[in-house]
Amino acid sequence: MSIKFKKVNKSLNGQVVLRDITFSVDNGQCLCILGENGSGKTTLINLLCDILTPDSGSVFIDNTTYQENPRQLKKRIGVLPQPNPAIPQFTGRQYLEFVSILYGVPREQFELRVEGLTPYLFSNPDDLHKQIASYSRGMRQRIAFGAAFIHQPTYVFLDEPFAGLDPVRCSRLIEFLQSYINNKRALVIASHLLPYVRQIATHISVLDQTELVYFASIESFKAEASETVPDSLLHSFAEPTSPQKAT
Repeated sequence: MSIKFKKVNKSLNGQVVLRDITFSVDNGQCLCILGENGSGKTTLINLLCDILTPDSGSVFIDNTTYQENPRQLKKRIGVLPQPNPAIPQFTGRQYLEFVSILYGVPREQFELRVEGLTPYLFSNPDDLHKQIASYSRGMRQRIAFGAAFIHQPTYVFLDEPFAGLDPVRCSRLIEFLQSYINNKRALVIASHLLPYVRQIATHISVLDQTELVYFASIESFKAEASETVPDSLLHSFAEPTSPQKAT
């Protein structure tokens, strides 16, 4: 078992955000956490990557907590958080190189990984050499997405990875995610865009009003969601919102 939440509770500013959350994700799986804005998805991702700590309960990665071995665990994870962490003063390539240095990626491996990632991130490879300050919202999202994978992490946590992207670029990122997952890796994706995440997910969970109200395989979700998930929630996940045009 690679990732496990066990009875996790978290409050922020005196308000309960997550209540008694329990789930697990095995290697080879991609868990997509659906939830409306404000449902606690970002808080859950921040707990997974140790930006926040639980008020009670535990977060395990390979049966270890961040409190026990923070340095080793953080070397093995990749994160696309909110807000976007890309540094405006860098070019896209400089930012990817900066992140790779932090993770100790050898230079020759960095070059190969940038070459492999670039077609998924940009239609025009020259965009990689532009300053991030000049990027559109979608371009900033994509360079931060690339940074989450540049060190080839075992566990990846993505918070709204399709935000601000047009359908064509979403399709390219979905292709990348489908190719990335294997039996030694696990992904957790927080999103409210069911049409995209159902192309990647092996499992679906639903957050609603501080609680995990649904957790099942994607096959079960497709068969039974209309009977087990409130219609109002399913409707809110049904269609992507009109994204900002990404160039």
